[in-house]
Amino acid sequence: MAQAVHTPNFKSKPDEDLRLSLPDYLEEVYNFNKSEKARASKNNIYIRVKRYTMHDHGGLTPEQVWEYMRDTTKDNVDYRNRLAVEFLQGYVAFCKIDHPDIIIPLTGNSHKPGGKYSKPAGTYKLPPEKRKRKDYLCKVHDGTLGGTVGGCRTIMGRVGGIYIPDPLAERRLLGIPKIVKKGTYDVEEDEGQPLTASQARWVIEKLTNTKIIAICYFMNYTGFRSGEVYTVKKSDFIWDEKKQLYKVRLPSRVIKDTITKGWRYLPRIGYDKISPLLAGLPDEYHPFRATENQKAASFGNNVLHALRVVYNKHPELCEFDPENNRYFYNVHSWRARCSTEYARTQGIPDADGYIRHARGLTTYYTKSKEERENAFFEACSDLAIYQVDKVMAESKLKDVEISKMDNQEKRIRELEEKLARLDETKEKE
Repeated sequence: MAQAVHTPNFKSKPDEDLRLSLPDYLEEVYNFNKSEKARASKNNIYIRVKRYTMHDHGGLTPEQVWEYMRDTTKDNVDYRNRLAVEFLQGYVAFCKIDHPDIIIPLTGNSHKPGGKYSKPAGTYKLPPEKRKRKDYLCKVHDGTLGGTVGGCRTIMGRVGGIYIPDPLAERRLLGIPKIVKKGTYDVEEDEGQPLTASQARWVIEKLTNTKIIAICYFMNYTGFRSGEVYTVKKSDFIWDEKKQLYKVRLPSRVIKDTITKGWRYLPRIGYDKISPLLAGLPDEYHPFRATENQKAASFGNNVLHALRVVYNKHPELCEFDPENNRYFYNVHSWRARCSTEYARTQGIPDADGYIRHARGLTTYYTKSKEERENAFFEACSDLAIYQVDKVMAESKLKDVEISKMDNQEKRIRELEEKLARLDETKEKE
C-alpha cells in the first residue's frame, strides 16, 4: 500500500503582501501591550519621517518613496539594501540638525490631508532665523537618536515592505553617535534632575490640587513613573497596621518593558495623603486619575501641566537645556529624587533596583522581604520632604532596630533553652 505524502501546513500564499497600512501598524503596536504611549511614540516617529521625505525627497510621502524603492529593485536585493541604507543615512543627517524652515504646529493634524497649523498666523510670517525653537522642528538629542532611527527602520519594514539586515544598520554605518553612560545619575538626566528636599517642599506648598500633591508624595517614596502611577488601582494598596507601612503592588510590566514583581512602600505620611482618594472607591478603580475613563496621555499631560505651572515660578526649576530645549526638572524629577535619596544609605545598585531599573533588580531581589522593608525604613528619613516626617522616620527606624534586637535576644534565649534541654537529656542517658 502506497504511503500518503504529507506537506507542511502553511497558510500564507506565495504572492501575499504582508505590508500593513499605517493605522493597522499603529493598532498592532497598541495591541502588543495595550499602550497608548507606544502607539503615540510610533506615530510621532512616522510624522518626523514624513517631514524628512517631504523635505529631502521632493515632497513625496514615505509610502511613495518606499514604493519607488520596491519597484526599481524587484530582483536586485543588494541594490534595495543600498537604497534603504542611503534612506536611513539621510534620515539620520536630517534628525541631527535644526530645521527653522519646518514649522511645528501645536496639534498633530498638519501631517494629515487637509490638516491645519494651529499656531498664531504671525509665526509663519517671521523669517526662519527669527523663529523660536519651540516653533520649528528641532534636532533629535544624541541619546534618543538611536531609538528614533530604530523606529523608522521598523516602520519601513512593516509599512513600506523594506527590510534592512542588521549588519547594514549598525550605528557607525548610519552615523549614529554612541553614547557612553558614565553612571546612574548621568543615565537619569533625560528623565529629570532630582529635586532637593527644599525644592520639593516649595512645590508641594504651591500646589493646590490635592490629587497632584498625593501623586508627588507617591512618586517620591515609590519611584513610580507617571505612566505607572496611571495604572495603580485601589486594590494595589495594603495598609500594614502593625508596621505602620503602606504597601503598593507593582505593575507586572513597567513602562520600560521590564518584568518585575513585589511591592514598594509608603510611610505614614503617604497613607495620610492617599487614603482620602481611596475612600468609597471600588477595588478596581484608579484613584489617581481625574476620571476612571481618562486616557494615559491626558493623565500625563495633566500632571505635567500642574507641575510646570509651579516649576515656572521657581528660578531653578524653570531652567532648560538649550541643546535639546528640554526642562531639567519635570514629572520624573520626583522619581529621580527617590533614587538619589534612597542611594544615600543603600547604595546605587539597590537604589536602581528599588526604582525598578533592570540593571539593579538582580541585586535588589537577593534580599529577603524583611530586608527590603528594613532597607526602606533606613532610607525613609532621607526621602522625607518635611523635617517632621524626617523625625518620625528616624523614630520608626529606632523602633525597627529595637525590634530587631529583641528578636535576636529572643532567638538567643531559645537557643540557650534548646542547649540546656539537650544537656539534660544527655545527663539522663
